[in-house]
Amino acid sequence: MKLHRLLEGISVEEIIHPNPDLEIVSLAMDSRSVSKGVFFVAIRGGSVDGHHYIQEALRCGAVAVLCERIPDRLSSEVSYIRVANTPKVLSYVAAHFYGHPSRHIKVVGITGTNAKTSMATLLYGACIALGFSAGLISTIEVKVNHQTFSTDRTTPDAITTQRWLGEMHRAGCAYVFMEVSSHALDQYRVSGVCFAGAVFSNLTQDHLDYHQTMKCYRDTKKKLFDRLKSKAFALSNADDPNGRYMLQNTLASKHYYSLNRDEAFRIRVETSTLDGLCLRYDTKEFWVSWVGLFNASNMAAVFGVLRLLEVASVEEVCRVLSGIPPPRGRMERVITDRYPHIFVDYAHTPNALEKVLKTLWTCRKPAQRIVVVVGCGGHRDVSKRAQMGKIAATFGDKVIFTSDNPRFEVPEEIIDQMLQGVPSDKDHPVTVVVSRKEAIARAVYEIEPRDILIVAGKGHETYQEIKGELLHFDDREEIIKCIKRREDV
Repeated sequence: MKLHRLLEGISVEEIIHPNPDLEIVSLAMDSRSVSKGVFFVAIRGGSVDGHHYIQEALRCGAVAVLCERIPDRLSSEVSYIRVANTPKVLSYVAAHFYGHPSRHIKVVGITGTNAKTSMATLLYGACIALGFSAGLISTIEVKVNHQTFSTDRTTPDAITTQRWLGEMHRAGCAYVFMEVSSHALDQYRVSGVCFAGAVFSNLTQDHLDYHQTMKCYRDTKKKLFDRLKSKAFALSNADDPNGRYMLQNTLASKHYYSLNRDEAFRIRVETSTLDGLCLRYDTKEFWVSWVGLFNASNMAAVFGVLRLLEVASVEEVCRVLSGIPPPRGRMERVITDRYPHIFVDYAHTPNALEKVLKTLWTCRKPAQRIVVVVGCGGHRDVSKRAQMGKIAATFGDKVIFTSDNPRFEVPEEIIDQMLQGVPSDKDHPVTVVVSRKEAIARAVYEIEPRDILIVAGKGHETYQEIKGELLHFDDREEIIKCIKRREDV
């Protein structure tokens, strides 16, 4: 694409060595991925400033640079474009480069602290089951119709987002469902995406290491709805205290979902067990293998989106939702013959952990113990550690505190902060087993077949992040290995 086309509609403060007919072959934010003909974008990040790598990008073949400050050393063969905010401009440049694919697909963005993955996966699965071509951009994976690709973050960077949307458009996807994180909104990763609709799930404490305050965190989420066009729809959780606030300034049509309010897209819970939920929408009853009232709320949101998109009747939606399993690591049952109530869940916030444990508490039968294995990640919101420790100790009959992703922190120090939240009057002890592998083994060896075991915090992740390394570790694999060893003894 010619440089002048990439810059159409962009507010430019200065151009040095302008060359409007310069041919750009690709975009890059990382100097290590630069090759001949690349337009290099210098992003000033929290720990790395891309402006320091401009010269390296030029040595690798970059022919144009987008930056917030012009470098001291200039090449006469390179066009330098200075703008006020490179992340924001990049989002639109990337959309230009890939042909604005979101204008040709109905893209629905989902934001909130919890449930983004579950909702996006449900919506994608429902559309596929209904016979539509669809795409998914989630924490766990990217899907282009029936093809699956790995991903390393909830919402990709602006270039990768537009590239995936371009792939989905070429593959004929009619709908795309994508998770939109607060980091992505703050860093303008989705500013160039034209959303047909957006969903708000809930807001609870998370990411305060980044946003500092709950107000900042909330208002960052709200940006998704503030940017919607009048032809789009906005769907929010009427049962969340922030549900109406999120939509107060949107130009989109406003809609709500709920477990309690008749004026919204409402799901009624007929029964809730460890095997699943019997739900009713309007006059139609249906069964899903998803566990917990929070998943009933997710179903209500999915009903709302599918009805707003006008893709199917109520009867068809009930039918397809009955056949969709939960995504990996979201109240995922680890299938074993002798121990039927073992779950892995991504719950890594106080609210998510409380919802999961309350669900198990209310669904359990007499004499069923709840055994909890949980940790907290390093270099993340420190204030939630004691809260999660308190919640686990309150609802668990046996609790093991262990390591999660300590990153560069000392695991024992993280666990000590979790222990500070344990009520002093608890009549059962909390055990500390720093090694996650040993913690899972201990839990498996001590449970009885009737007990409930929940391993929380990592969910779908297949690694532990320790001192800069990603070491293979899968909670599900470890559980199955331990059960096999126990049964072989």
